[in-house]
Amino acid sequence: LAPAFAHVPDYEYGAEGDFGFGHCAECGLLVLTPQPGIEQLKAAYPPHYHGFHTGAKGLVGLLYRLVYGLRVRAYGRLLPRGGRLLDVGCADAAYFDALVKARPDVVPEGVEFIDDIAQRARDRGFRVVTGTLADMKDAEPYDVIIMNNLIEHVTDPVAELEQAVRLLRPGGHIVVET
Repeated sequence: LAPAFAHVPDYEYGAEGDFGFGHCAECGLLVLTPQPGIEQLKAAYPPHYHGFHTGAKGLVGLLYRLVYGLRVRAYGRLLPRGGRLLDVGCADAAYFDALVKARPDVVPEGVEFIDDIAQRARDRGFRVVTGTLADMKDAEPYDVIIMNNLIEHVTDPVAELEQAVRLLRPGGHIVVET
């Protein structure tokens, strides 16, 4: 990796650290360098991180509900009757409520690496494992695996996708949004 930017602060959330970016000569991708470990990644998601507050009221809440409706429709088309869905980096799995309301036959599960946030989903009765996709090695196969705004946050996107493929039922779908 060729150095591209050095000493870049986290203006959005104020995460501690001295961040730099390297430029891949082969694909042109800019990547955080050095790559943070899991504990450093956790520190980059403070309690006020926007993805942890999806139950907002007013206009923001309306926008979240619209997005959830679109997700439920899109995922519902991909899921067979009684299908299993895994959301990687699900936060509090807020849209699971809308999903099971529309498709009570579906089994949604999630994995979230910040336990306090994952606990919010568990408190609402959903199975959400605290950890990363790598911690899901022994899970039963899924029909749909979701990665919403996740792939750009992991240290090894290729390994993340390879693990998702291993957990996918034949003919299943991986949905990546970034």
